[in-house]
Amino acid sequence: MSDPSATGRGGAGVPFAAGRLVGRDRDVAELRALLRDERVITLIGPGGIGKTRLAAQVAGLERANVVELGRVGDPALIVRLVAEALDVHPAADGLLVLDGCDHLREGCAELVAELAVRCPGLRFLLTGRRPLQVPGELVWRVPPLALPGDGRPDADSVALFVDRAAAAGAREVADRLGDVERLCRLLEGVPLALELAAAHAGSIPPARMLQRVGGRHGVLRARDPAVPGRARTVWAVLEWSHELLSPKERVLLRRLPVFAGAFDLELAGRVCADGGLVRGAEVPGLLRGLADKALVVRLADGRHRLHGVVKEYAAERSREAAEEVWLRDRHLRAVCEAFEHCHQAGSLVRRQPWPERAAHVGRGRSLLDECRAAIGWAVESGGVVLGLRLACAALATLRGDPAESAGWLERLLELDLAPVPDELAAVAKGALAYGLRARGELGRATRMAVESVEEQRRHPYTPWLGLTYAVAMTLCLRAGRGELGRRYLWELELAASAHEDLLALATARLARLDLALSEGRLELARRLGEEALALAREAGHHWALARALTRLGAVAEAAGDPQGARDHHAMARPLLRVLGEPADRDRRE
Repeated sequence: MSDPSATGRGGAGVPFAAGRLVGRDRDVAELRALLRDERVITLIGPGGIGKTRLAAQVAGLERANVVELGRVGDPALIVRLVAEALDVHPAADGLLVLDGCDHLREGCAELVAELAVRCPGLRFLLTGRRPLQVPGELVWRVPPLALPGDGRPDADSVALFVDRAAAAGAREVADRLGDVERLCRLLEGVPLALELAAAHAGSIPPARMLQRVGGRHGVLRARDPAVPGRARTVWAVLEWSHELLSPKERVLLRRLPVFAGAFDLELAGRVCADGGLVRGAEVPGLLRGLADKALVVRLADGRHRLHGVVKEYAAERSREAAEEVWLRDRHLRAVCEAFEHCHQAGSLVRRQPWPERAAHVGRGRSLLDECRAAIGWAVESGGVVLGLRLACAALATLRGDPAESAGWLERLLELDLAPVPDELAAVAKGALAYGLRARGELGRATRMAVESVEEQRRHPYTPWLGLTYAVAMTLCLRAGRGELGRRYLWELELAASAHEDLLALATARLARLDLALSEGRLELARRLGEEALALAREAGHHWALARALTRLGAVAEAAGDPQGARDHHAMARPLLRVLGEPADRDRRE
């Protein structure tokens, strides 16, 4: 069976290893049949049994919304990620897949129970090592692959081993099926254990694997008998695979668990290479070696990730090497520098074509999981300077969820700010004001924005001052502080003109548009909107274009031109989707 895409309506696909899914046809068919009658099905089983791959196969065939939770550390994010997968508004029907619920069991259980009541047509497919214990849950234990025996030389476990061995360059495995069958029985049909063993079949014949893995003194016999059998099997094969690695491959493997989710070569090199045992130029080759040995998963977009069980094993090796703090510090710095580069290249370069900007926005989006993990470490370790730099750069790059950014900044600004430069502290307050506005805390946001403007004015102009002026101006006008708001508008236009800050100039025009609209001066509002649109086009930034279009839509609506309003909003909608923002965001702000 081929692997259909696991990407569904609004969902991000569950990443899994390349290669066809072997031996799960009956399981897929059974689950699809059960989903016609059952609302909540949880796939359970030990790590390495194939829960994610099976769920991904079903998700692709059912065109499901998919949320991968293994990369998420904060329970508060569950609702947001599910809302994104369901296109903000829960679907009336369809299938939602939550993969990797174990570390977020309580939050997942609460959300599934609530959605099951609110969305009676929505079905749920969950994966974990234990049930969630929600009402109506059907627990489906993922079985190991069928073992050879009883006249079944074509057993699924054998088919998987032969398939993966052939991919690893072993051409004669099919001629040694007796040894393969014994090895499959020894490994209990656990898919990950079979794939790890098959990855070495090009250099180690199955007969030798049998001796090393399961002989009299084999690694399977050496494991703690208190550990459940199949979990012990996977861990033992991991230890055997680890022993076969080169010293540099071992070093890189134990450093990879620092990444929250998928990582690219650039980030892996900057975090994991130390100029000593592993050099930056060596990382791509070492990663290829780990991927060839089935320890690292290659994704279709060129990034890599660790299977959950491999990540647990490698993290234990990292703790033994006492590298965790060192790695997380390097990770924080590398992610901060990556986002600052994305912000600089994607937003601040003047008159840059959108495709060039979009590449940097896209890279920033791919690093969002790493950003969350890095900020968590900044709070935990007291790395307030790098944390604030990262939070501000990520907000400016992505403009995704200002409310989430506000949470980051609040936690960081509660730390000891003695080492923080005054200018950075002022910028962080302005960024927090932007997030608080999105969260609806207008009074606090206004105070924070005004304080930030007054502090930033003591330093040379930056685009952050332009953004903070815009936030303070808007909030003051809404709060009845019209005189201060108009003063900020005037100062913003002067400063932005002097520094050719096209985005800030467009923002100022739109603020004047809103004032004109509130006074019923529709022709002036339309002209200001056209000026803002021209500035946005000159800047080459989709975010400013979308905002100008939506405000022009509001002007058309006020002028009694519903078709014109629809046309403007229709032009803005795809721009906002590219940026990952709700199509009605500008209206809500």
